[in-house]
Amino acid sequence: MFQSGKGGWLKDVNGKNYLDCFLGSGALNYGHNDAELIKSLQEYISSDGVVQGLDMATTSKQKFLKDFHEIILVPRQLEYRVQLAGPGGANAVEAAIRLARKITGRTRVIYFENSYHGMTEGARSVSDMIKDQVNSCRSDNLCLPFRCESESEDRGSRLSNMPEHEFESAAAVIIETVQIEGGVRVADKEWLQEIQRLCNLYGVLLIIDDIQAGIGRSGSFFSFESSGICPDLVILSKSLSGLGLPLSIVLIKPQYDVWDACEYTGTFRGLNYAFVTASAAMDKFWRDGELENAVNVGSVFLFGALKNMQPVAYTLPIRRKGLVFGLEFPRQEQAVCVQQKAFSDGLLVGICGKNKNVIKIMPSLLSSSGELTHAVETLRNAIGSVSLNRASN
Repeated sequence: MFQSGKGGWLKDVNGKNYLDCFLGSGALNYGHNDAELIKSLQEYISSDGVVQGLDMATTSKQKFLKDFHEIILVPRQLEYRVQLAGPGGANAVEAAIRLARKITGRTRVIYFENSYHGMTEGARSVSDMIKDQVNSCRSDNLCLPFRCESESEDRGSRLSNMPEHEFESAAAVIIETVQIEGGVRVADKEWLQEIQRLCNLYGVLLIIDDIQAGIGRSGSFFSFESSGICPDLVILSKSLSGLGLPLSIVLIKPQYDVWDACEYTGTFRGLNYAFVTASAAMDKFWRDGELENAVNVGSVFLFGALKNMQPVAYTLPIRRKGLVFGLEFPRQEQAVCVQQKAFSDGLLVGICGKNKNVIKIMPSLLSSSGELTHAVETLRNAIGSVSLNRASN
């Protein structure tokens, strides 16, 4: 049972330390209990700052919106309006889908194999990872193949195989540029650009789900920044508050901001405490490029360390984007055994992928080289205890 957390570490009730490379499945990109973020919240609470303001204007909400515009959007030459969608990422997915259907008058949403967008009914209807579950919203939606940058298939063939006619009747395309729950599968850039072209051609809204891959996890603030696309709607949540507090938003291109007054409402559309810590996080980590540079340096370091693991780990496929890594094992039970052994040795990692055979490594974006080395050494020992014979049953 965990009792406390600081930085990239958790401590249980017996005083044992664990390096956390799971981090609330991406809700704590900056680690646990950053001192400056905690201080900003404590000062706000001690001043009797508003906790719950419904849709009314508050000073913390105003500051969050101003900071997001100045620190995040302006330097990237992006123009979006911000919709506060609710406490969780699935709320924002629902809002984005509903808005796309309102704008286009169509209902079909195109999604992709191995996708995951949340557990509410509408989010499940575009999540291939849980398609075996009964879902009354799914009938009109369409699942298409996802193209990874690592696939050996001829690139021209990838683009020519795109079913262009399916876009004519679609309201939206929703996509993760990095399918983290799907096994850390990174989308091919030219394929993303082709999707953008088809969306523009047929008046389909392109929705990027950056709930888990965004807020620096992929290296840049948005996972799509280096892909050459500019989505119509962007969904953010998880690490947006910086401290694990619930907050989700939809970024909307101005021409698509067509909500009527009170058309999309909800009590918990923005916790003021989350606005405070989100502003503090943006101010601390995103006013310059230091964090982005550190993430990319850490990514290269961790990739090299994982490749050089001996005696067997180098045989495992490694997928990565920024500081999210996937180690693919031949079978699910092997990944589970490695996860359990690592946990007993003081390392938290997740499991993902359609077959639940991929170890997901998501260290703090602020990890030191010593912490990353510790993670690799612990994984090395865990993997060494598991047979990787692909032919065995």
